[in-house]
Amino acid sequence: MTRPFYLRDIKTTNVGWIKPKEYKDMERTRPDLYKTQRWKKNRLLFLKSNPLCVRCKMFGITTAATLIDHITPIADVPEDKQEEMFFNQDNWQPLCFKCHTVKTNKDLARRRK
Repeated sequence: MTRPFYLRDIKTTNVGWIKPKEYKDMERTRPDLYKTQRWKKNRLLFLKSNPLCVRCKMFGITTAATLIDHITPIADVPEDKQEEMFFNQDNWQPLCFKCHTVKTNKDLARRRK
């Protein structure tokens, strides 16, 4: 089965989807914030009220969202504004793992330039 064009740049192995090498570092720009009760509570509430992946939905695919993506990556925000942007729900979008990986790869590639 051919993957949709927007998922073709995800690297795969014979055991399934993998994260890019730098993904973990990027995801945890502020690891302290991911561990807070505020994040855990708001994350669950957000995914409950936004249960579908917005990228898949754009292509007519119904997929459950499992991750919250920061539209503007926290790593791109000045350090003194990172916590504010981290919790700003206007900067959140619900994504499935595959779409989050695609966006993360693009963010990493853009940052390398």
